Order: sequence, then structure tokens, then C-alpha cells
Amino acid sequence: MSQEPGQPEPASQPFGVPAPGQYGQYGQPPVPPSGQDGAQPVPPPGDYGQYGQPLPPPGQYGQYGQSPGQGGYYGPGFVPAAVQPGIVPLRPLTLGEIYDGAFRAIRSNPLVMFGLAIIVVGLGAVVQLAFTAAAFGRIERAAQAGVVELEAFFSVGSMAGVLLSSAAVSLATLVLEGLAILSVSESVLGRTITLGEVWQRARGRLWRLVVLSLLLGTAGVVAVVGATALVIALAVALAEVSGDGVLVLVVLVPLLLLLLAGILAFFAVRLMLATCVIMLEGTGVLASIARSWRLTRGSFWRLFGIMLLTVVLVTILVSILSVPFSMLGTVFAVQGDITLPLILSSIGQLVGSAVSIPVMAAVLALLYIDVRMRKEGLDVELARAAQGG
Repeated sequence: MSQEPGQPEPASQPFGVPAPGQYGQYGQPPVPPSGQDGAQPVPPPGDYGQYGQPLPPPGQYGQYGQSPGQGGYYGPGFVPAAVQPGIVPLRPLTLGEIYDGAFRAIRSNPLVMFGLAIIVVGLGAVVQLAFTAAAFGRIERAAQAGVVELEAFFSVGSMAGVLLSSAAVSLATLVLEGLAILSVSESVLGRTITLGEVWQRARGRLWRLVVLSLLLGTAGVVAVVGATALVIALAVALAEVSGDGVLVLVVLVPLLLLLLAGILAFFAVRLMLATCVIMLEGTGVLASIARSWRLTRGSFWRLFGIMLLTVVLVTILVSILSVPFSMLGTVFAVQGDITLPLILSSIGQLVGSAVSIPVMAAVLALLYIDVRMRKEGLDVELARAAQGG
């Protein structure tokens, strides 16, 4: 039975929240009523800021009490140092700090970030390799027996096996990303979470992650198919009107496809934090989509640029790592061996996934935390949680 959003799960706490009874929401110490247990009277709202500091008039001072253009309380040019209990400073992050924090998160907890990826993706690669090897065996027999056997290769059972193996690898990747996000969130607070603790916190939320993936994947496929059909119909209509089908194919169709890609990229960026919301806030599927849409409002181009650069860098890194396996596989393929190149290709895929999944998950988790620090002041709340935890 799922829990209401915002309620802690048994034996685990939401992101940045210490043990029950010790701190309130997001690590803030609960304030007892005035006169009990030595508590000080609570000042009226608006009279005092955090830590009992008087609030300056609106617009007079900037963030952290710094006067714009004058250096604030501490003199010209002074920039207060941010608290850094873990892999990143608790303030809005730069691009370099996001990447540095991602690799720090991997180094701080390699068992969760790397070890689990190797085990799970390795099992998925073995299953996929078995189906692929069986398929190539049928191709060899078809080449000797004739076209009838070759047609059997494309039977429903064979295609279903390939699709199921690919789906298993995709599902394993999705689960690993969710577990890695939890590990990164603890590394931000300077904590190292064990594999058992990660699983205990994640197991009640992974089904929501799967539902989210299926929902967004189905919506994406429907959108692509529908938009492609619309582009084709529009291209045919324009060709009939203009009488120049070549111009439509060369100029207008690529422009329409580019527009379609832009629309898909827009929705992908606006909804990309839904995974983090499910894993770190424990919300439902639809609530996570709405939450991601709100968090990414006004930050599209920054998030799009960082994720695009990350995908390019990870792709280059994975390609470099897979080159030795591809070259060695080509050598055996030239000699007529089919099985060994398949094994080497699977090993290269395993190495690439073991690198790409943790890096992408770490960058995504840090972007989620960065957006919340910029929009909701999460840095102050995390600093309290780190000091009290």
C-alpha cells in the first residue's frame, strides 16, 4: 500500500530529514511553545529572519545579508563561504561544480554507483546475449536450409524474445538510476548510504518509477507517430499545391522534423526531474510530473544545455571505452567467428552502461537539488539537516 506524499517510510527518512522527533521538515529543529523547556518566545512573523537576525528592509540587502553593490555587513567584495558537508557546496551550483560533484558522488559510494550497475546490467547483458546468439544460430541454419528457415527467424517468438531482453535491460537501467539518485542525495549531506539502506528506501517507490517510465514512453511514442503522420500528410498536401515535390522533401520536411524534435526536447526537459521527485520526495506519478513542470519553469535553457552537454560527453566517453572491444571483435569476425564478437560487444556494452548510468543519474540528481536551492532555499534547510544529522 503506498503512502501519502511527504510521509516518511518505515526505517527511512525523506531527503534531508533526520530521525523523527529530532527535527522537523527538511531538518529544521521544532520550536516548543514559549516558556516550556527553556524555549525563547517566538518573534512575530516578519520581525526576525533565520537564526534571530533582524530582517533588513525589502530590497536593501541581497542574499546572505549582502548589500547590493556595497558589500553588505562585511565590507566591499566579501562573499560568504557556503557550507559544504558533502560533495557540493550548499548554494546554487555552477556547471563545473555539478560535474565535479557527480564524480565525487561516484567515488564516495562506488559500491552503489558502480558495483550495482555492473551486476544488474551484466545479468541483463547475459540474457540479451543469449537471445542474440540464438538468433544468429538460426541465421546460420537458415543460410544452409533456405529461405523458409530464414523467415522463421522473424517469427513472433523470436522478435518477442529480443524485445523482452531489451525491455529487461531498460528496466534494470531505470531501477539503477533511481538507486543512484538516492545515493547522490545522501552524498550531498556528507553521508554514505549502504546498498541495503538504498534498497529499503527505494523498494516502495520503484513501481512508481516504472509506471512513470511507461506513461512517458507511451506518450512519447504516440506523439512521434502522430506528429510523423501529420508531417507526411502536410508534405503531400504542400507538394500537390506547389507542384514541386522535391522542394518539399528537401526543405520543408526537414524543417518540420526539426520542429518536432524541438517540441519533444522541450517536454523531455520539463519532465526530466520527475524521477528525482519520486525517489526523493515520495510523491505519486502524476504529482511528480506536475512537480517537475513547476520546478523547471524558467530554467529550460540552462537545464537543456547542461543535459545536452552531459549526453555528448558521456557518449564520447563510452565510445572511447568500447573501442578496444569493437576492434577485437572485428578481428574475430573477419576470421569467421560469430560468438566471440557478440561476447566482446556485450562486455563493451556492460562497461559503457556501468559508466554512463551513474554519471547521468548523478548529474540529474544534482540538477534537481540545484533547482530547489535556487527556487525554494533548500540550501539552508540542507545545511541544518547536515549539522543536526
